[in-house]
Amino acid sequence: MWQRSLVCSTLEAAAFRCYLQQQNGTQRSRYPIFRSSNFCPKSCGHNAEFVDDADFCPRTCARHFFNSQSLGCVTPFGFRSRNVNGQSPLPGCQCKPGFVLDGSNCVLPNECECISNLCIDRQNRTVCEAWKAQGYCDKYPLQMRRYCKLTCDQCQAPCQDQISKTTCQTIKSQGRCSDSFYKQMCQLTCNPSDCECPPCKTVRGPCDSQNKNRRVVTYCYAPDSNGRCQRSQSSSVYEPCGDCQEQQQRVDTRSCNYCTQEQVTRIVRTVRETTGEMRCIEVNTNMTTRSPGCECQTNTNRTVCYRNSELYVINTVSAPSADCATCNTTVTETRLRNVTCTKVVKRGECDQVVTKRRPVTVTRGIVRNCQCDLITEQYEEMCVCPKPHWTPTICHRNRAKLRWFVAFSLVHGRCVPIVKPHKHRVPCPRRHHV
Repeated sequence: MWQRSLVCSTLEAAAFRCYLQQQNGTQRSRYPIFRSSNFCPKSCGHNAEFVDDADFCPRTCARHFFNSQSLGCVTPFGFRSRNVNGQSPLPGCQCKPGFVLDGSNCVLPNECECISNLCIDRQNRTVCEAWKAQGYCDKYPLQMRRYCKLTCDQCQAPCQDQISKTTCQTIKSQGRCSDSFYKQMCQLTCNPSDCECPPCKTVRGPCDSQNKNRRVVTYCYAPDSNGRCQRSQSSSVYEPCGDCQEQQQRVDTRSCNYCTQEQVTRIVRTVRETTGEMRCIEVNTNMTTRSPGCECQTNTNRTVCYRNSELYVINTVSAPSADCATCNTTVTETRLRNVTCTKVVKRGECDQVVTKRRPVTVTRGIVRNCQCDLITEQYEEMCVCPKPHWTPTICHRNRAKLRWFVAFSLVHGRCVPIVKPHKHRVPCPRRHHV
């Protein structure tokens, strides 16, 4: 395969050298033809074909639309030549019938990239309007931008020539201004009386989420001395957008008059402006009402206990201040008394025959937190004491007889003896010594 490619390249170089040598002579000769469909076939690009006599000046996008000879010629080999008279055609690739050369690609005339930036319809205006009526502008925006950009309002046709003024004057002199395609590109030259600026344009800004309004600006255009549309004036107004949510809200200001027991409450209402920027604004209104929260505390007296047994009275007095803005509270402590607990003793009936005792119940209290915690004890005590009696007589120092009178006194359930001595002086018999 590579050997065949080498042979074809060698033959092509030799043929071209021979052609150049013949061109230096006086006779016009043809380029040696050695290629065929079976030997060294030449492949061309899309929409192109290989011919033995390719045109030195192929039909390009510029030549198709503007028929300008000043653009020069582009040979299949890339050489530019302004004078092709007397030269023989060369074999090479050229566009198929109906296609034009756009750079190195063969395209249909309405697909030329040289007019992609112009605000024109590449298709016939009648066809574009029919497509627009069928909704193609919205359904196929990319395709319609390529073929019907002006009709689909995807651009603004300027009130001027979109190509050079010299080319537009040439088109006008050739009588092609009646063609809608050239009329769009050379609007100022072909139809100066019909050159109109676009209508006034209204632009609505984004909706303000807080004020619920938006700015509406209207721009108007007028042609200048060169026929270009310039912005002549603009106006700005505001319009509502969205629900203002008109409502009323009470706001507690916490400002009290403690003398009159009144409070100032702010009423906030959200309303829509009827003029100007049409904003949603808050309107504040102050209202004075009697409020329980603006009363000083009620005077109180309470009793507290200190150190388990000391009672105090705490007096709390609250009164408005001199400026009525606050309440002044005064607290005083007064000692009331000390708490003491009493003892209660209850005695039952006395058993004077058998036990000579009786039950006793003693209830006493212990002071805790200024209260008496009662403790009860039970026991028995004597209730009948022995009868009084005399003790036996004894001799006291051999001079007198001595005895005691014993009586009993019942004290707190106990028999307490009361002893009284009694001395009787009598002589005592003498002792005899043996």
